[in-house]
Amino acid sequence: MSGSGLVTRIGIDHAEIIGVGQVRLDTSHCPSWALDVLVHIQPYDGLAHIEHSWHDGALRWTLDLVF
Repeated sequence: MSGSGLVTRIGIDHAEIIGVGQVRLDTSHCPSWALDVLVHIQPYDGLAHIEHSWHDGALRWTLDLVF
């Protein structure tokens, strides 16, 4: 799923996603420049791409943001 307005707020350890609510983020694989940006951004109105996949028997979600 992709589009504008899917993510309404973003932080260093959480995101608020329309239709889902607040979810915890695992930012351990983010580059340092992305973490620096997430520290400062709270409201978010940019584009987002959300997809899910099965990994090691668990459903994992991937969230890509366009800054």
